[in-house]
Amino acid sequence: MEEKKLPVSYVVDRMSKTYPTEIGSQKFSPDNIELFKLEKTSKIKKYYSSKFDELAKQYEDLISDINLNERLYMAKHNFEPISGETYHLYKKENNEEFLSLISPSEWSNKFEYIGSYKFLSDGRWISIN
Repeated sequence: MEEKKLPVSYVVDRMSKTYPTEIGSQKFSPDNIELFKLEKTSKIKKYYSSKFDELAKQYEDLISDINLNERLYMAKHNFEPISGETYHLYKKENNEEFLSLISPSEWSNKFEYIGSYKFLSDGRWISIN
């Protein structure tokens, strides 16, 4: 049996090679991994920086809400707040703060008006001014 002669330019498993195997084949080079890493790390840093800023803002808002609720619960009042109702915070001359049902338009400027707040069904206060 005669062994079949292959051309000199024949390369075994040429489709799986990482380099050109035929004369006139288009030149190719491996991907620029360093550029890929640089682009991706830049994007991921921006993403996490943005996410951190969002969380920091949420944290600041939460602390602000806690302080507001603490202030309103500590203010003097002789009634149990009803959810959904609006109350008004005032300050006396001695700097004592108190909650009232009376709005600033219904009251003379006897006390310093601080703000109006709504009492929610879950026990939180929100500012409405």
